Amino acid sequence: MKKLLFVSPVFPDPNGAGREKRAYQWVMKLQQEYEVHVLVIRPDGQGREVAELDIRSATVIPRRKTNKLSSLLEFGWVPLTRADKERLERYYGHVRIDTIFCFRLYLQEYASFLASLTGCGSLELDMDDLESSTHLKIAHLFRKHGHIRRAVTSYLAALLFRRKESRIGAEYRRVYLCSDEDKASLSRRLPHEDIQVMPNRMAGVPGNLLLPDDPYQLLFVGSLDYYPNEEAVTWFIQKVLSALRRRDSRWTLHVVGFTSKPGFKDFLSRADGVLYHGRVENLDAVYSGAYQIISPLHAGGGTKLKILEAMWYGRPIIATHESVYGLGLTPDKHYLPAEDAEQFAAACERLAVDAELARTLIRYSGEILLEKYHF
Repeated sequence: MKKLLFVSPVFPDPNGAGREKRAYQWVMKLQQEYEVHVLVIRPDGQGREVAELDIRSATVIPRRKTNKLSSLLEFGWVPLTRADKERLERYYGHVRIDTIFCFRLYLQEYASFLASLTGCGSLELDMDDLESSTHLKIAHLFRKHGHIRRAVTSYLAALLFRRKESRIGAEYRRVYLCSDEDKASLSRRLPHEDIQVMPNRMAGVPGNLLLPDDPYQLLFVGSLDYYPNEEAVTWFIQKVLSALRRRDSRWTLHVVGFTSKPGFKDFLSRADGVLYHGRVENLDAVYSGAYQIISPLHAGGGTKLKILEAMWYGRPIIATHESVYGLGLTPDKHYLPAEDAEQFAAACERLAVDAELARTLIRYSGEILLEKYHF
């Protein structure tokens, strides 16, 4: 069987965050054709077992931040250092690799060096989303809220990735994105390249949990160290939840996700009507108690696994257009659309009194999940 080296910033994990879930999906697919070896480039350099996957080896290289590299790392790009090259030469200098699969564009320098080192002539790239577009949207969000330095950094990152995206064609025989919209955008810039869509999907048997009796229980799930998620939760608490609770104190927002920021943790713990659960390994319990899923994102990239996850558990969704970007969902059929505070509050209250509407949204979203976003 041919050998494939999967170069990734994360370990594949069906229970992890978005990148981990997508990496798991890829390795599950690739191991049907290849003997898969995994190289993980991560800050802590710690290894771990990869559940349910037939991986022949898992090598980890720590990604250490130095003064010289801090600016590139701040832009989201991971440069290859001399020390990294020496490690890679020790690990792979005498290994035959048939295909190198680069999971995320910002690890391109590692994939290119490994191809030269091993004589591998077949490289594939999963970009997931267009990083240039994602950084640009986040820059606008930072600027809107007065974070000028962070906005400038994101603008510069957008320019960096735009330039890197324009040069991928000569090296990779195939490039993958997660949505038709991103494929169309990149294909206009690189019309002669083989660009394919690999949708984000959910693994296993859908949860289809019964709706709880309490329709006033709202849920948000997402990594809270990611600014678009932090901003979305803050906005919803201040603009929507406060208005809902003035009319009915039963409204409660459950927030699930890790944050390393003590100030944001304090904000969540003090906010009226908010229950902060932190990082939760098994989401069954929090979804079991939730009646409505809210996703008030104003920026981000790719397709949002938090939306697919809500569909997988069988919950009605209220979301912005940004939240459902690239999924091909129909407003008022698969989810309730909302862009401002009044629309979100009205949608929440509508679902609270109309159980048939909730069941209809669940049924249609479940159908498209099984059709397009399940493996």
